[in-house]
Amino acid sequence: SATNSTKFINLFIRMLNSSLDSKVIYPELSYLICGVLYRTHRELGSGYQEKHVQRAVAAALGSTKLNFKQ
Repeated sequence: SATNSTKFINLFIRMLNSSLDSKVIYPELSYLICGVLYRTHRELGSGYQEKHVQRAVAAALGSTKLNFKQ
């Protein structure tokens, strides 16, 4: 559901923010992914089904230099 997607994104962002004080193995990658998720959440907002959030995140990742699989 949209609520679960929003909760996941918020949890992931909080995890990354809290780990900034500790040793992050791939800080640039973490920063890039966190930024993509944050921008996607900010632009999309809430109330969408998970499949729509996934598509928006995939589109945002596609505009980066990051290779990924859907």
